[in-house]
Amino acid sequence: MQEENNVPPDITLNSNDTISQIFDKILKRILLALSKPSVTAFINGMFSESFPLDSEITYHYTENVDGSLKKTVADIIITLRIKDCVRRFHLEGQINDDNTIVIRIFEYGFANALLHQTTQGNRITLPFPTPAIIFLEHTEATPDEVILELDFGESGKFDYPVKAMKFLTYSVDELCEKNMTILLPLYLLKLRRETDNAKKRTEKNREAALRDVAKNLKKLIETSILPAIAESEKAGNITHSDAFELLSLLDRLYDYLYGSINEFKDEEANIMLADVLELKYDAEIAEVKAKHEERLMAEKRAMARIMKEEGDSISKIVRITGLQKKEVENL
Repeated sequence: MQEENNVPPDITLNSNDTISQIFDKILKRILLALSKPSVTAFINGMFSESFPLDSEITYHYTENVDGSLKKTVADIIITLRIKDCVRRFHLEGQINDDNTIVIRIFEYGFANALLHQTTQGNRITLPFPTPAIIFLEHTEATPDEVILELDFGESGKFDYPVKAMKFLTYSVDELCEKNMTILLPLYLLKLRRETDNAKKRTEKNREAALRDVAKNLKKLIETSILPAIAESEKAGNITHSDAFELLSLLDRLYDYLYGSINEFKDEEANIMLADVLELKYDAEIAEVKAKHEERLMAEKRAMARIMKEEGDSISKIVRITGLQKKEVENL
C-alpha cells in the first residue's frame, strides 16, 4: 500500500463517469487536497475525536492517480499523530443503500492492518483503522450502522460494526457546527432527486417543475452554502485556499449535475458561482504575490545584515539591496 502526503492532481469530471465515480472523485479530492487542519477538524467531527489541529496527518491509499483522475483512488485511510497517540481512520463514500460496501471496507482495513501488525510471543495483532461510511444519499432503509458478521466456526462469531452517516439529514448549519464544512460541495445532491422527478413530468408540467427546483437550488447555494463557506473562512476554520478549492468543486459539480438543463441555466446560479470564484481567484493571486514580496524582503534584509557585518557602507547596501537607507540603518 502506498503512503502519500502530496496534494493530488486536479480532477476532471467526465460525462461517461458513473454517478458513483463522480462523487468518489469529489470526496477523495476534498480529503486529499484541503489543508491538514481542516481535514483534522473534519475527522474530529466525523468520529467525535478531539485531535489538535496541528496534529501530524498522513494519507494511505492503494492506487496511483493520473493527471485527470481517470483511475480513482480505491480507498483512503487517514492517520493522525499527536505525541504518542496514533489513530487511523478509514472513510468511504456511498451514493446508494448498498450495504455490501462493508465487505470492501473490511478488505481494505485488513490490508492496512497487515502493514501495522505486531507480534508478541505467539500472538499477532492486526490493528484495523476506525471505519465510517458517508451515505451521500439515503432512503428510509439506510442504516445508522452497517455490521459485518465474521463467522469463525467453533471459534465464534464476531461483529465488525461500521458507523454510517446519512449526509443529507444534516442541514448546512449542522455540518458547519460539526466542522464538516469541507463536505459542502456535495450538498448539491440535496435537490438531485427532485430534479430527476421533475424531468419525468409530462411535457406540459416539466418546465415549470424544473424552474421551481432551479430556484430552490439557487436559493440553497446563495443563502446557505456560499455564506457558510465564507463564514468558515472568516472564522479561520478553513483557509483561503480551502475556500477556493471548495468553491471550485461546487462549480464543477453544479455544472455536472445541472449545467445542461435549460431551466437551471435561466436561473443563472452558475453565473453567480463564477462571479464568486473570480473574486476568490483574484484574492488568491494577491495572496501569492504578497507572500512572494514578503519572502523577497526577508532575503534582502538578510543580505543587508551580512553586508553590514562585513563592513560595507550604507550607500552600497542600499544600492545593491534596494532597501531604504533608514531601514538599513535600523537593521
